[in-house]
Order: sequence, then structure tokens, then C-alpha cells
Amino acid sequence: LESRGVLLSEEKKMYEEKLLAEAQAREEEHSRYLVRKALLALKFHLHVDFIQ
Repeated sequence: LESRGVLLSEEKKMYEEKLLAEAQAREEEHSRYLVRKALLALKFHLHVDFIQ
């Protein structure tokens, strides 16, 4: 039973690490999205200002 408990503890740790890595990847992708969105908005505003 003790070795089974150790295995379950290791599996839980690996699962938690996987969830954390996935959450960090989603956060990084969202940050890249926000940067792209901001750059496109800036590009649009600079273009509009340049035309006028």
C-alpha cells in the first residue's frame, strides 16, 4: 500500500506540473495575442494619421 501511495503521489505531481505548464502556455499565447492586437491597432492609427 505504501508503494502505491508513493506512485499516486508521483502521478498527482506529474499531473499538476502538466496542468501548470498548459496554463502557462495559454497565458503566453494570450499575451502574444494582446501584443499582436495592440500592434495592429497602432499600425492602423499611424496609417490613418499619416493619410490625414
